[in-house]
Amino acid sequence: MSTTAAPHTPGGTPFTGLSVALATPFLAGVGADGDGRKPGVDHAAFGRLLEHVLAGGQGVDHLVVLGSTGEAATVDDVERHALVRQAVEAARAHDPRVRVVVGTGHNDTARACELSAQAVAAGADGLLVVTPYYNKPQVAGLVAHYRAVAQAVPGTPIIAYNVPGRTGLNLTPEAMRALWEVEQVVALKESSGDVRQMARLCQEAPAGRAVLAGDDDLALPAIAVGARGLVSVVANLAPVETAELVHAALADDLCTAR
Repeated sequence: MSTTAAPHTPGGTPFTGLSVALATPFLAGVGADGDGRKPGVDHAAFGRLLEHVLAGGQGVDHLVVLGSTGEAATVDDVERHALVRQAVEAARAHDPRVRVVVGTGHNDTARACELSAQAVAAGADGLLVVTPYYNKPQVAGLVAHYRAVAQAVPGTPIIAYNVPGRTGLNLTPEAMRALWEVEQVVALKESSGDVRQMARLCQEAPAGRAVLAGDDDLALPAIAVGARGLVSVVANLAPVETAELVHAALADDLCTAR
């Protein structure tokens, strides 16, 4: 396979290409007092993971910190800040073009706004905002939620995140049509597992906006129907190979991608 990297954000559309959904490693065992508290973040291991992912050349376009794989629901604010800073510093030292996206979604709009502002203050280049889980808002509520987050971080690009298996809410093409009206929502991470829905979302995405595959096993079908990139978990282990697959598929070189 060729190791020639595609340029970051191919075609100028935000957050296209390969984004690595970074895992968050934790120290083994319970709290220091044996009281059942969760162990802390293993920052040494996280540093090694960052080095491994970024060592794959220029094929990794973006890092995603504190998504689902990043244990966003189980870290506190101090841990969040430290993880974001560590990722930002590693990315800047490696290649300033590698942008850091931080997961800041919450089903409480005020809390989502707070997390988003904290992430931007820590150096985030963009935000991954999952649809409000459990609450199951209607379309008007979804738009109001994302608009509030956008207003809390003016000018910061937002990737909406549809993962109905975790949230209990599917962001349909009809709902996404309304959500694209929020100017800062520049991309959608689509993890419904429904390729037909993916195709519709890609067909209806406005110019300059991107739909991204959120499932490694559907990367090729998703790109074939119009997805502009992949948010990958597998890339934690195999960043070079995943980058080659994604960039080959985006270049319509399906033989190499396969």
